Amino acid sequence: MKKIIMGLVTGLVTLGLHCTQDRSLPSGYDVLERDDKGAVHVLTLHAAQSGSFWRVPTTGLESSLLLGNDEYLTAHFIVKFYNLTAIDTATVFSAKLFLTNSYQYGDVGTASAPIYALTSDWNENSVTWKEISENIDYSIPAGMLEYSGQDLDSLALTTVGVDLDPDLINRWIADETVNQGLFIDGSDFPIMAEFVSVDNSDYWPYLQLIHVDKSGETDTTIVNNYLKDASLLIRKDKVAENFLFENTLTVSSAAGDQSLLLFDISPLPLECTIHQAILELKIKSEEKYIRDSGFLVSAAAVVSDSLWDPLTVKADSVSAVASTVVEPEDDVASFSNSTAIRNMTRIVQMWIVDRETNRGLFLKAMDSGRTPCFVTFFADSTQADMLPILKLTYSVPPSPRFFAP
Repeated sequence: MKKIIMGLVTGLVTLGLHCTQDRSLPSGYDVLERDDKGAVHVLTLHAAQSGSFWRVPTTGLESSLLLGNDEYLTAHFIVKFYNLTAIDTATVFSAKLFLTNSYQYGDVGTASAPIYALTSDWNENSVTWKEISENIDYSIPAGMLEYSGQDLDSLALTTVGVDLDPDLINRWIADETVNQGLFIDGSDFPIMAEFVSVDNSDYWPYLQLIHVDKSGETDTTIVNNYLKDASLLIRKDKVAENFLFENTLTVSSAAGDQSLLLFDISPLPLECTIHQAILELKIKSEEKYIRDSGFLVSAAAVVSDSLWDPLTVKADSVSAVASTVVEPEDDVASFSNSTAIRNMTRIVQMWIVDRETNRGLFLKAMDSGRTPCFVTFFADSTQADMLPILKLTYSVPPSPRFFAP
């Protein structure tokens, strides 16, 4: 009996050993080509084409107003307080415009700018110097802005008060149709100064009126809820508007410079997945002006007009916009913050999915028309090592064995 039991145990152990040595069924991984399991690749593309042009910026919705001159620009601004007929008054005998000076470009002791009445209404969403230039009443100044320069090492918000002609305000109160606003003339203002606009969250312009009301009492009214304003910007060079200059890359705020940039993505496999895309632009140190707080530059896909006609070319402002802050000491503008990388990666992946959508990148200032800042990047094809680059990390899917060559 013991021999029978021992034989049975021996048989079961032997069977168990044979079972543990059996090979498992092939998995999906085993049918993949062992030489290509979806490796990650790194590729650097150099710009294949570039160009710059300028458009007159519209500034009515920007948070600042510019006044004065620099090497490239002359800036005026306009402001209109409306609904003045609602003021319960008989006679205004003192009118004062208050502005907040927020920044100063250049050093100056004192400066002044005359103020004139406008003769035609305007739309802050579209107004430009060309429209306003024929609608200014230069016959009688409405006031004079007197400016005391700030210490450039300790710039701060400073209130500037301007006495206005009370008779002009009385005419506006009597007849709203003659109130078209004020023109602050920066033609002879020796530096560029920045003031807070009504589109800022605070410190915007306001009007202080001291008047005798209909009951004979002296009263003060502050007008700060009903107004609109805009900068009027004039380039000093003779460069034609909406003309594309090839092999150049300039981005500016108030001067309106915008740029286009194209990369040839044909080296990328059709089925690749883009994991990371970083745009880098080398800066011409002698061709820039950037304030201490930096200059915000954006890059978005061109979504229309592969021919790059400045009159019709448009940027995608909805799907993905990459941006970076260029600092005064920077030699390279690198779109390497997490949001910029994510959005640039989305743009390049879109190009991979549909190659015809690669019409290039549209570079422009995020604060168009707000400051005199600008930056120029290397774009000359004869300096290949200085050209803009797009650094890509991508992968291709694993190749099944039966697809391998």
